[in-house]
Amino acid sequence: MRGKLDYIYYRLYRFQISVGNYDIAVFSSVLFLCFLILINFYSVLILLGVFAGIKLPIKNLNLTIVGLSIFLGILLILYFLFIFKKRYKQIIKKYQNEDKSAVKKGNISVTIFFIITILVIWLAFYFVWLDNTGHLR
Repeated sequence: MRGKLDYIYYRLYRFQISVGNYDIAVFSSVLFLCFLILINFYSVLILLGVFAGIKLPIKNLNLTIVGLSIFLGILLILYFLFIFKKRYKQIIKKYQNEDKSAVKKGNISVTIFFIITILVIWLAFYFVWLDNTGHLR
């Protein structure tokens, strides 16, 4: 799992470089990966609520603080995985000499990961809508 996460980070880093974000590519790659993980995390929570009936006890909590805490927690974990002690340099060095077919496969796999992420959150919202309108049960 760690190797795949490293590779997704590298592909996002290369994307940032290709669009001209040289100065902020290291951090913006971490930020975009955090965004994707956060969407998947919330999608799983939504689907657990709809299909398994698992509801989080959040009635008395400030949802802004909870959401921000989750975001910052994931961002902190990714910081320690990639930026702390400049580990991103090892990842870049590991993958920078890929041949063109590996680059193409990597770009396709990250694009598929992004598309699946968007589809899963869309499906989660759709199932919530079905559940709220009474069509699901």
